[in-house]
Amino acid sequence: MKNYLNHETSQLHLLGNDVIFTTGPQAPAKLEEQAGRVTLPEKGHLFLLLFFPAEKPGTYHIMALDDSTQAFPLGSFRVFNLSRNNIRLTLENTDYNFKPSQVMIIAKPPVQANNHSGMNAHAFINEKWQRICSGLWPHPGQKRDLEIFFENPQSQQIELRGFRDISPPTTSAKKPAP
Repeated sequence: MKNYLNHETSQLHLLGNDVIFTTGPQAPAKLEEQAGRVTLPEKGHLFLLLFFPAEKPGTYHIMALDDSTQAFPLGSFRVFNLSRNNIRLTLENTDYNFKPSQVMIIAKPPVQANNHSGMNAHAFINEKWQRICSGLWPHPGQKRDLEIFFENPQSQQIELRGFRDISPPTTSAKKPAP
C-alpha cells in the first residue's frame, strides 16, 4: 500500500470480487483480525483502492474506484464528499456543492493567470457554514487530481485529502490477459 499515486501498479489474479487485507501473512481466522475488506465492482479491470481510518485503530474502510481515464479523465479533479454534511467547494469564484456521498468530476477548473485555483471549502454543520480549509490548487494539466472530504472517526473532524496522479493510466490501456 502507498499513500501516493504513481506509475506503479499491483496486478492481482482473483477468484472472486472480495479482497481481504490483513497485517499478517495468513488469511485471518476471525473477522476481528481483518484490517479491511472490499468488494470490487463487477465491471472494470483497473481500480484504485482507497483506505480510510475506521473506528478501531489499525482497521480501514476500503473503497474501490474505477481508475480508467473514461471514469476519471486526464486534466480533471475528481472530488468526493464522503462526509455526512453538505460541502461547498469554491475554486476561484465558482461554487461546487456536494451532498453527502456525492462525487463530481471538475473537468475545466477555473484558474488564475498563474494556472492555480484559489480554494475554499466549507461544511454545513449545526445549521451554518463552517470553514474546513483553504489553499491553492494547481491545475492538473495532463494529470489527474483526487480530492476527498471525509470524517475522521478518530478526530470527529471533516478532513480533506488530495492525491495528484503523477502517472495516470493511458487512454489506450487495455484489459490485462487472464
